Amino acid sequence: MPLVTSPFEVFTDIDGSQLDNGRIYIGASGLDPVSNPIDVYIDANYSTLIAQPIRTLNGYPYNSGTPVKLFTKAAYSITVKNRNDTTVYTSLSANEDTSSGEVNVADYGAIPITENPTFDSSAAIKLAVSTGKRITGGGLTYNVTPDTIIDSYATAGVGYGLNKKWFPVGDCRDINFVGDVSIGDFYLGKHKTLENIQITGKARISSWYTTYSGLKVTDATYIGGDLPPDINNIGFYYNTFTSCLFDGGIYIDQRYGPVNLNTFIECMIKGLKVYDTGDIGYTSLPSKDAHMNSFIGCEFVGSILAADGNTYDCVADTSANIGGVNKIIDCYFELGSRGVYGDGWVIENAHTSGNTQGLTSGGSAKVGFQTPVSGSNGFLARSVPNSQPIGQLCTGGDWSILNTSGYPVCITSSTHVVTTGTDSTEPTGIHKYVQFAASGAFAVVNFLFNTETSTSFKTFAFVAKTIAGSFLIETFDESGAIIYGDYSTTDLGNDWKLYYGTSYRSPRLNSSSTYTIRISAVSGGRGAGLISPFGVKKPLIDLSNGITSYLDD
Repeated sequence: MPLVTSPFEVFTDIDGSQLDNGRIYIGASGLDPVSNPIDVYIDANYSTLIAQPIRTLNGYPYNSGTPVKLFTKAAYSITVKNRNDTTVYTSLSANEDTSSGEVNVADYGAIPITENPTFDSSAAIKLAVSTGKRITGGGLTYNVTPDTIIDSYATAGVGYGLNKKWFPVGDCRDINFVGDVSIGDFYLGKHKTLENIQITGKARISSWYTTYSGLKVTDATYIGGDLPPDINNIGFYYNTFTSCLFDGGIYIDQRYGPVNLNTFIECMIKGLKVYDTGDIGYTSLPSKDAHMNSFIGCEFVGSILAADGNTYDCVADTSANIGGVNKIIDCYFELGSRGVYGDGWVIENAHTSGNTQGLTSGGSAKVGFQTPVSGSNGFLARSVPNSQPIGQLCTGGDWSILNTSGYPVCITSSTHVVTTGTDSTEPTGIHKYVQFAASGAFAVVNFLFNTETSTSFKTFAFVAKTIAGSFLIETFDESGAIIYGDYSTTDLGNDWKLYYGTSYRSPRLNSSSTYTIRISAVSGGRGAGLISPFGVKKPLIDLSNGITSYLDD
């Protein structure tokens, strides 16, 4: 049942009785309201002024004999006097909330679009921001006008663009903006929590150690350092985004400094691009990069154009300096046919709505070790016999993760013919293989892998058989230097063998790097071989005692 209350405020006298024939003075915040009056209105649209002092009738402010509400466009001071000209009370900051660390923008004159769809609340919100406290909007939506150029050096196609303006705010919650908004370090500081903010327009975000929850942006979101690029040595570090929607995608322009060590949890990201539109000042230093960011349980629905002419969910442009690994963990790729492009991406667990062919492309993008990929072209279950637990392939050993040539993306460059085929005797149950052959004595194929853990000496594993000659197996690190080690084999029947290797000399293998296995089929005549790599975490059968063990044991 609705509760009926009075829509008008009642002013009281010194003795608590309703103030009759009193006078109300409203002035500039921090100043004497009697000598520094400001405009006061009797409607939320600010269309009808009321003269001061404002008279009262039985406690109600009135105009032409009718009780009214009072509105100002900014913070105010107030003095109330009774019929004897005795001051009932006075306050130089009447609408400032001294009991908490936040202020409501409505108290500073902001008007939500539900009350006035065309009203510009920019001045009122700036006044609230100037208090240094967190601002809140009570979940309502306000129009703002971008008026601040952050990158005066930008031109068309460079940075934010020529004369691009933003509306700057800082620590805030439960407020919706209509207009392009910049949430910046200068206003924001560190170690903040921003909740339930919606920006209808573009967003620019710069912060350190800040948590964003329920942020929604309808257009492009730019993240990076806060300062102009000629003095930007700040960057964007250690921020966490939870349950956020980036409807226009996320853009990391390295013009605005490094973007490192940030985490996105259960967000929807409609495109992610790392690129560089040109540097001046601090951002031209080599330390600029974008690495060690994590995307956990996110959904990607992007359409970012890459250098190869295709569109992907995530793109590291050829202009970008990645500098390290950005992990995509337990994520969903809505488009499916195009996942990530360029250097620095590692996918660890993914689901796609379409064909997973081309999940990674270009540069060193790869599918992480112990990575199941599911979806309409989901991973194929395989059991791999082994006499000991082993490490995993790094870049898509499973046959559901294929490159454009139709074989697992872990298979990389080869100087010889590489084809695919089927073999019912292939021992893992996949019954597929990659054949590499040459007319001369050597046939060579490479595949990428990394280790199971940072302390493990267990490294690579694959099943293969020679067609002509015997295998020569070598291991190389990311710089191309050979790594000394050893490998063993287990006969699996029908000329197929399991090859698994260990590293025992410096440099030892570790899980933070990617290594290359070079397999050469050597023969006096024609060298050739078959390889069937595997990379999905599946139980392994311990042939020595029949006990099931796992890849991560």
